[in-house]
Amino acid sequence: MPKRVKKKGSHKNSRRRSSLSAGPYKGRAPQSLIDSFVTSLEAGCVDSALQKARDLTESYPSEPLGWKGLGVVYISQQEPKLALEPMLKAVMLDPEDAEALNNLADTQRACGMLLESLQSCKAALCLAPDYMEAHHNQANALKELLRFEEAEHSYRQALTLQPSSAESLKCLAILLKDLARNSEALSFFRASLEISPGDWEVWDSLLFILNYEPDVSSADLFSEYQAFGEAATAATKHRFDHGDYAPANDRRLRIGYSSPDYRGHVCRFFMEPIFQNHNRDQFELFAYSNTTDPDHHTERMKGQFDHWVDVTAMTDEEMAQRIYDDQIDILVDMAGHTAGNRLPVFAMRPAPIQASSSIGFGYTTGLKEVDYFICDENLVPAGSEAYFSEEPLRLPAPCLAYAPPRDVIPDISELPALSKGYVTFGSLTRLTRLNDPLLRVWGEILECVPNSRLRLDQKPFAHEGMREQFWRRLEGLGIARDRVDLTCSSPHWDAYREIDITLDSWPHNAGTTTIESLWMGVPVLSKLDRVSVGRVGAMILEPLGLGDWLVESEADYVERAVAAASDLGSLAVLRGELRSRLEASALLDEVAFAQNLEGAYLEMLRKLKA
Repeated sequence: MPKRVKKKGSHKNSRRRSSLSAGPYKGRAPQSLIDSFVTSLEAGCVDSALQKARDLTESYPSEPLGWKGLGVVYISQQEPKLALEPMLKAVMLDPEDAEALNNLADTQRACGMLLESLQSCKAALCLAPDYMEAHHNQANALKELLRFEEAEHSYRQALTLQPSSAESLKCLAILLKDLARNSEALSFFRASLEISPGDWEVWDSLLFILNYEPDVSSADLFSEYQAFGEAATAATKHRFDHGDYAPANDRRLRIGYSSPDYRGHVCRFFMEPIFQNHNRDQFELFAYSNTTDPDHHTERMKGQFDHWVDVTAMTDEEMAQRIYDDQIDILVDMAGHTAGNRLPVFAMRPAPIQASSSIGFGYTTGLKEVDYFICDENLVPAGSEAYFSEEPLRLPAPCLAYAPPRDVIPDISELPALSKGYVTFGSLTRLTRLNDPLLRVWGEILECVPNSRLRLDQKPFAHEGMREQFWRRLEGLGIARDRVDLTCSSPHWDAYREIDITLDSWPHNAGTTTIESLWMGVPVLSKLDRVSVGRVGAMILEPLGLGDWLVESEADYVERAVAAASDLGSLAVLRGELRSRLEASALLDEVAFAQNLEGAYLEMLRKLKA
């Protein structure tokens, strides 16, 4: 099949498991036509295979292979909605074909028909209990239905049948990561990489989860990122030469922004202040969009660029060539090692100057081909340079601007403790950041503040099984379940109305949820930790004059939490002030931030000329 890029959201949906086995078939169509179609499909001649599948369905409509093959071709082109009808037809014509049922299940899940997908998987497994791919697809559907324990069982069943399946190893690891079982997840990610060392999605997930591991030193963490960079560089077959590069004086500076998140994603609250406030007389903007699920936000953001290039169907090589042909002066990565990134493109160096923004990912790319990491002194203090493959380029703090979604944010509530009679600590950060040493410290805070409670609010807690699993984990750490509320608020803003103090995580601090908490009047207690993911709290709190909510040790963290909980009057006053303080801060000064960023771009250009 032709090479295709990873799709945004592939961490959620995983690779399609549709397949088509070689005959013999039922003989409704000549074997020669069937063989010709299968040959085209296996050779990756998609256009030819598509035409031959259509010919089969038109000339021999009762031949299930034609419909099955047509569906498989559409799936290979990432067109599940087009594949659905042929897949249904194939199953109708041959209801005892387990492979056709599995393909249908895969297609239904891709179309959001999760319960139907699960039923198709069960039907396939009734026909073929040891059908590995059907177990894998069943696990995918169960995971999306938030039936995590069943999903884990199905992934493990698939691995029992085929232990060397890099895809099943990866998907199980992603599930375990989402369940905050990081150590287990790491072992499966590494096992998957041993089998498929060029799977960049696995590399991304491995590095992503290592950011959250409390026992990994900064030096060891950076060495893992360097290993990725070396692997990506070694896999690069073509590198662009810019030896004769000279920026034209008679045109605007061309800035290319590579992102998978031009959509309803939290990154838009930080990206749009850039795009909307650029000096368009001086800068020409190119969007390289790897956005596979565009929405109305995508349409709005298209108007913020001079050029919009959809790269979702491009190979890395094709995307790199397009950037080179566009004569981009500075190429900026806005995703880091998050899903949908195109970092292998940067390894080819299609632009003479390349940078990575801390907005999309708070740490290094690991690529020596990326010249700069855009940050500030709070995120990456002096002396941290040894832990980056790029040169840290520090903007005047802060190195971002936030555009709050004012139309959906509720008013600030009064301090909950005043009416409830007890203090509620809380966190809305993702579960994978909640490691055991961190939770023990939070448990110590609960013990030191009589009658206080901890509220953890995340989507997985909508599922009773997940709540029970997490409560058992807390009990194993000595934290009584009756002191902890596990909730899933919708909209999530409502959770802050029930929280008095937000507790930040470490070694990886929270980001967007910290700003949202402050916007809702809830102060955030943050511990300084590993550069730079453990300094995100400082990046946000320092510009607000909230340095007294930053601590350096676990003992200081407990002491500061207890002190804050003991002074409800001050908490109530601060709750009423935080939103206006944010409004007046540099964190919301979009124009100044855009100007500072443009100054950084000009500095990059000056250094290149020197």
